[in-house]
Amino acid sequence: MINNFKSLSLKAFQQRFTSTYQCIDYLVSIKWPGEFICKQCNHNKYCKGKKYGDRQCTLCKKIESPKAGTLFHSMKIPLETAFYMLFLIVTDKKGCPSTHLARQTGLQQKTCWLFRRKVMAAMESDHQHLLEGEVDLVEIELNPSCAYADEILRRLEVSGGCSSILCTTDFLTNGYFL
Repeated sequence: MINNFKSLSLKAFQQRFTSTYQCIDYLVSIKWPGEFICKQCNHNKYCKGKKYGDRQCTLCKKIESPKAGTLFHSMKIPLETAFYMLFLIVTDKKGCPSTHLARQTGLQQKTCWLFRRKVMAAMESDHQHLLEGEVDLVEIELNPSCAYADEILRRLEVSGGCSSILCTTDFLTNGYFL
């Protein structure tokens, strides 16, 4: 979602997200891209919920909102304002200061600061996914002075290793394992 906003111009963004309904429709398309699947019972049939965009499972009757489990869950500010703030944050190199967000939206600076912090945390966690399952290494560079270099080499040898290992002083692992 965040990457989708980076490619839009301000004018294109303002034309696409002018109302709460357009924002909810976008969240629905992201949350349920193919078809609705109930998180409680995995049933795929639904009917409309109480609010616009909500889906109610026809089997277990659980109502799920498109905002549930997103940055916009339980927000008190208007959804289109939150989308605008998100746009400003992700298109700015440093994440757009909360004071600028407050001036642009008319909200309190603390509200903007809290939302900015939430967005920045989500963007940060987006890059912290660990590799799972069987991973094939073709080449690895290690800093020989790194405290973890011997441990990494030992683990690679136990697991079958990799085809070549380069030891250079240019690459620092900083304690992160592949």
